[in-house]
Amino acid sequence: MDRFWSKVLVKKGCWEWKAHKVSDGYGAFWLNGKNRRATHVVWKLAGKNLPKGKFLCHHCDNPGCV
Repeated sequence: MDRFWSKVLVKKGCWEWKAHKVSDGYGAFWLNGKNRRATHVVWKLAGKNLPKGKFLCHHCDNPGCV
């Protein structure tokens, strides 16, 4: 968890991913031998599962926001 949160700039509004981003602007985080989207990792850290076939959407529409 510490490694993940060290890569997030927490501020009012968007919590911006400060580390590597893939070509579409989403954050990438290395976890369990795979590059994963930071948005998916933070969802798991919140204790939630991403249902198959569903998407995580941002209210801010900023791909760099986690």
